[in-house]
Amino acid sequence: MPISKEQARELGRAFLDVAHTLGTYRFESWNDLTAADRKRIEDEEWDILTYSSSLTTKAVGVVLDNLKGDLAAIAGGAAQATKVIGTIHDVKVVLKIAAAFVTLGGAIVSGNAVAIATAAAAAVAATGALKAAKGAA
Repeated sequence: MPISKEQARELGRAFLDVAHTLGTYRFESWNDLTAADRKRIEDEEWDILTYSSSLTTKAVGVVLDNLKGDLAAIAGGAAQATKVIGTIHDVKVVLKIAAAFVTLGGAIVSGNAVAIATAAAAAVAATGALKAAKGAA
């Protein structure tokens, strides 16, 4: 089933939220990050922001095999990421989450159903691991 304009807008908004959260993390953790880490987070932030914009135009009509489940998983993963990114003290974990969403954005824009499913699962797994780590802390 193809993604509707409204669903594409929801995906774009979820990616925008993740990008904003990364930007906030970068500035709030400025003194704790190396210059290289700040640059990498900023690069990932811009990539996710670009995908946010692209999703509202290019994702319309992309076919997801299990549309409701995939969209719910993506939205849930993005919501979880925005909740906990600012509480993480390990920049490698933040970068892993960011990379997962960059990969997911590229997959969605490409329209490759297999890549979308794989990237969505990786993004959800990354945010799930993050949630589990926060629960254990």
